Amino acid sequence: MRTQVRTGQVVTALVLLFMIFDGVIHVLRIAPVVDAFRQLGYPLAAAVPLGVVELVCVALLVIPATRVIGAVLLTVRDIVLARGVRRIQSDASAAR
Repeated sequence: MRTQVRTGQVVTALVLLFMIFDGVIHVLRIAPVVDAFRQLGYPLAAAVPLGVVELVCVALLVIPATRVIGAVLLTVRDIVLARGVRRIQSDASAAR
């Protein structure tokens, strides 16, 4: 049982580290982020707010008392992003 708990902690830490990395690169607006936003059709001005939201969600996920709120906010953020990509792609295909 102890091994399973430790494995869960390691996997959680890896996911959180990746999310911190992703949030920071959005805030810094490095070249790959700029290219990805251009390809997806997102305005580059949305990169920093998305990064900040992701970092706030990570902070909420780390604190046990706010873990559920962080998970819900992260899920809502992902749904909004997915709908935005779908809308942008449908607008682009309608314009052709």
